[in-house]
Amino acid sequence: MNPDKFMRPMPPNEQSPFLGRVVDLKKGENQVTVSIPNDMLEFCGIKEDTKVEVWGLPDGTLNMRIATAC
Repeated sequence: MNPDKFMRPMPPNEQSPFLGRVVDLKKGENQVTVSIPNDMLEFCGIKEDTKVEVWGLPDGTLNMRIATAC
């Protein structure tokens, strides 16, 4: 899958104010769908059918990591 499909294109010679990529988020009644490019997931070791832990912070930050039991 082409990761650029999910990225918003930046005009030439313009820098992004964000540290990461800007992706689309779709909010449903009971869930949120976020389109994260495959290359970012693979870089983090997240493969198909991997369980992840997700949590939100009051500052609007969502965090995600591979769910592991210690």
